[in-house]
Amino acid sequence: MIEFFIFICVFAFYIAKICRMMYNILRTVFRGDMYMDNNRNRICCLSGNALKIIAAVSMFIDHLGVIFFPNVKILRIIGRIAFPIFAFMIAEGCRYTKNKLRYLLTVMTMGIAYMV
Repeated sequence: MIEFFIFICVFAFYIAKICRMMYNILRTVFRGDMYMDNNRNRICCLSGNALKIIAAVSMFIDHLGVIFFPNVKILRIIGRIAFPIFAFMIAEGCRYTKNKLRYLLTVMTMGIAYMV
């Protein structure tokens, strides 16, 4: 029983933290704090960290749907946005790294380690 209580407390803490982060992101976007990037003439409003948070939250929702609500398909649909965002971030990391071979080996090593 105590394990369940600890799980609920930790779960509530992380949900509150995620909601606070999402609130800050949405407040930044809708308040008009978007800025113009003069080097590439495009409007930027989400940083790499904001994209990672959005991807992590959507992946969390997907896993929540798999474990607790297997019949609710909308949770699985929301979770599908995580992979393209993470793939984009890996491509951006490869684009801006100094040593592409070391970056590729690091990504491959971590991928193999996570599969085991």
